[in-house]
Amino acid sequence: MSIYKDGGKKSREERRQEGLQRWEKFKESVRDAAAQYGWVDVLEGVSKSLGDAASEWQKNPKSGHVYCPVHGGKHGDAFRLWDDADLTGASICNSCGSNPDGFATLQFAENWSFNTALREVAMFLGMWSDYENGKQTYEPAKPDPVLLAKREAQAKQREQEQQARDQRAVKALTRSFDRSIAAAESEVVQRYLRHRGIGRIALDPRVFRFVEDMEYYIKGEDGKPVLFGRFPCLLTLLSDKDGNPVTLHRTYLTPDGQKAPVNKAKKLMTPPSYLARTGNAIRMTPPGRVMGVTEGIETAWSVWWATNTPIWPTYSADYLANFEPPDGVEMLIAWVDKDLSGKGLEAGKKLKQRMWERNIQTRIMMPEIDIPDGESGVDWNDVLKREGPTAFPGPSQMRRMQNVA
Repeated sequence: MSIYKDGGKKSREERRQEGLQRWEKFKESVRDAAAQYGWVDVLEGVSKSLGDAASEWQKNPKSGHVYCPVHGGKHGDAFRLWDDADLTGASICNSCGSNPDGFATLQFAENWSFNTALREVAMFLGMWSDYENGKQTYEPAKPDPVLLAKREAQAKQREQEQQARDQRAVKALTRSFDRSIAAAESEVVQRYLRHRGIGRIALDPRVFRFVEDMEYYIKGEDGKPVLFGRFPCLLTLLSDKDGNPVTLHRTYLTPDGQKAPVNKAKKLMTPPSYLARTGNAIRMTPPGRVMGVTEGIETAWSVWWATNTPIWPTYSADYLANFEPPDGVEMLIAWVDKDLSGKGLEAGKKLKQRMWERNIQTRIMMPEIDIPDGESGVDWNDVLKREGPTAFPGPSQMRRMQNVA
């Protein structure tokens, strides 16, 4: 009989379990304390790399973009803290991916292990010594009353500023749509389709619109928008999972149907903050029991032209990964981009995992053609332009996919 079961010394396993339980309790105590203190202040206090992001978040939680603390970026808009970062510490980089909480953000920005990030936060909050000294409860440092008053005033100001931004966003979206015509009526759009190797296809006027002279703005030296020029523009409506309008995607063109000579020919208009930011898609065809999903509009057009399969583009790899299919879908075909970064395939895998949890089968289709030297990737529109519709699965193959479901 073991002496450790009769009030004597505890076994090594029992001590190990108690240590693990104490560590887990400590982790949650630090997490809760950081949320109460304010994760943004914690991140700024713990990490030199996140100071700019924290500062920009304080100005505007919805658009506080800065250079990525890991890879930098070209335009100073790669990285930001999430809207709810003060409660969660979450962040995202357009290239590197998202970090779901403050510990993950610190691990990313400082290349720390989780335990190091936890210790640094605990030390900042004044809780680490309690843990080291074997205490079972941990008293976090309380924010200075002056800091609390300042934070409340900042929060009220941010709320007022956000309401004003939402009003401007609604006004801009309404004005853009109201001044547009059906894209099918535009010869510029038809030229654009032909340049992409796509024949005349039906363009739902509720989804595809056209503006003859859409303004294109760039950031001036003082950080304020400056009108760069006016260009023909294809407008495309993004809707949420219930079909409600969210925002407009803009593709700036030239009169002869090429992409406009601007830094970013494709832009997403800022939606009001109270509308969904994920799960949105461009409902360019009626849904189907089996349907496709893509990143870009041209890819979706190409697949639709070649296979006549119901398909919705989602704007980007991140949107594709978070796509919400409509009711009645039994199988998804994710026509992903082939990137040197692997982001397209990774997005398809994330979508497949999410759909597997809902019992929706998902196929991932990625181009087999090589990526040209100097290019970052290829998509299914490149396949269409290089090899034609015959490079896509034929009707019998598509039927076999559908029969799987």
